[in-house]
Amino acid sequence: ARDRNSKVSAFANDALSKKLVSHLEDPLAVVGGVLPEWCTKAPSFAPRVFTYSSRKALLDAGAFGVSRSTYKQQESKINIGKLRNRMASLRGRAVELVGEAFSGGAEDPTALQLQADELYGMEEALAARVRAMFRAAGWQEHSLQVAKAAVRRENLLLDASVMMDRYTSDKQVIRRRLEVRFEGESGFDAAAGDEAGVTRGFYADVAEALLSSDIVAGVHCSRLCSPVAAMEKPQQMEIDDAPAEDSKLPLWIPDMDSQNSVTIPTPRADEKSAPGVFPRPLPPYHPQMDEVLKKFRFMGRLFASAMRDGFMFPLPLSSSFLKMVQHSGNISAREKEAVGVDHPVLSASDLPRPGFLGGEIYAADAHICRALDKLDAADPPLSRPELQRRYNELSKDKNFARIAFGKTYDCSFEDYYQDRVFVDPLDPGQDENAVPLCSKGFQKSITIYNVREWVALSKKYFLHDGVLSQANAFRQGVEDFFPSRYLGLFTAEELQYDVCGVGDNVEKWDESSVRKIFKLDGGKGAAEALVAVAAMGGEGGAALSRRFGPSSPTIAYLVKTLLEKTPQERRQFLSFVTSVPIVTPGKIEVVPIVSPSGDFMPMRDPGCLPRANTCARRLYLPKFDDYETFCKVLWAVVREESNYKGFYEWRG
Repeated sequence: ARDRNSKVSAFANDALSKKLVSHLEDPLAVVGGVLPEWCTKAPSFAPRVFTYSSRKALLDAGAFGVSRSTYKQQESKINIGKLRNRMASLRGRAVELVGEAFSGGAEDPTALQLQADELYGMEEALAARVRAMFRAAGWQEHSLQVAKAAVRRENLLLDASVMMDRYTSDKQVIRRRLEVRFEGESGFDAAAGDEAGVTRGFYADVAEALLSSDIVAGVHCSRLCSPVAAMEKPQQMEIDDAPAEDSKLPLWIPDMDSQNSVTIPTPRADEKSAPGVFPRPLPPYHPQMDEVLKKFRFMGRLFASAMRDGFMFPLPLSSSFLKMVQHSGNISAREKEAVGVDHPVLSASDLPRPGFLGGEIYAADAHICRALDKLDAADPPLSRPELQRRYNELSKDKNFARIAFGKTYDCSFEDYYQDRVFVDPLDPGQDENAVPLCSKGFQKSITIYNVREWVALSKKYFLHDGVLSQANAFRQGVEDFFPSRYLGLFTAEELQYDVCGVGDNVEKWDESSVRKIFKLDGGKGAAEALVAVAAMGGEGGAALSRRFGPSSPTIAYLVKTLLEKTPQERRQFLSFVTSVPIVTPGKIEVVPIVSPSGDFMPMRDPGCLPRANTCARRLYLPKFDDYETFCKVLWAVVREESNYKGFYEWRG
């Protein structure tokens, strides 16, 4: 499970963190907005000095408005978390019984419905206890209202964008928790908060669509992207005549997968950086800039909405981009004009890593420019002829590709950069149609004598001029939900991990980490449900009680197949069960498909196919006789779900 609260920064000061929490426990100070000034400024200025949990408490108390602050206050003041979990478990078991009653295979569906009613009654009894606890504490129970929306899966990005426009334009509606369903699909959120499986899946599906090659343009910036072309009045073009590539947007640096179907996250030059997608640098006169900025504001809104409501928005944004979003609003005019090795927010370590698109900038900076700087600073100074000889020797060194890019072939700097000029490093054309880095850049070839100038201009374009507008648009989207300054409570890496879901190490799973994502018992709620159903008699109780044990062959099959599969297939499995392709805080419960009498059902017909309840993070499996059949059936179901998405109620 992903748990930031268990991780303590080496710099965190417990005394200071406890002092902050003590101020946050005063409801009048929080709701009235009269917290001491240091409580809001110090954690943003030095987040690592405060524990993660204290900063998260400050975010919940101050960022999301009075209604949510009040809700968080009452939840923290009155210890009802366990009661709410039991209520959710009872409700989940009741839903199971109702589904069994309507499946067509139940011997006594009326009895199952009566048993479900009993569980709903137990849930209501717990709800009454919760209300009584609020009254005893002198609080009025507060719950968040819900704004419900429906989108069409076939027009997902368009509908989601329109929905967000309407959601953020109404100051009353935007205070409510967002709940989304898909038109034509019977699935709905059977729980609130992070347990809302369909809404959770909505964020995941939008994130996936934003990386698809169906909307993301390739390496060519635009055939109308040169300054001269941008000044010319474009001719009218019918939509049907427009090239398909021109309708795509240059959202990301387009490192694509082997099928050229999706943008893949890639690491920065910093060896500690996690892979992430980074905006495709663009000039302000790019013909699609308005559309690109709309998309980034849309992404900022989704990011903020998910963060506020406790969801993940699994768009694998680079921590370098998130760092720019956090701090771009604080850049002074003087800093914006600065051109140096390090830019106001990002530095050379935020460049693409060598071996990926744009990686040649860092390669030249780290292995050529630094060597040239050392030659220039030699003590005693080198003579001009000796300096020129050393420059030429460095330029013709055949080991450049091996050292800078980790290649297995010989290639010198001179050979590698022979066709490159002072234009956008990502543009394969390297001609007058590419974005120039300086005046008449397409006419200026890169040499060992001017490579430092090229690197400086490329860094300025990649790390500031070409991406600042996208960062500001994203930040503006966050502002539509809460003040973006609250993002400063966390490091960029924490935002990348907690909101975008990056860093779950699915690629490095071992047996221990796989078993940790599964919950193999029903918990207290299941025990309560079993007792209630057994007391009434009839079928249903045995079905609720049966579980796979840790040593069950089926669990062993599940662990074994996940260890054998590729990271992409593992993420498809996670998406099938939880509706998001990343490891989320809740564990996956593995439940056997059983008969009304409690016997494990063997895999023999469509009614026994593996299925999932995404709200409850629950995987239903029949009994399999051998590993080969288990793999064949499970992955056939997972692959079909991956190809044909949808949320539907189980009807047998």
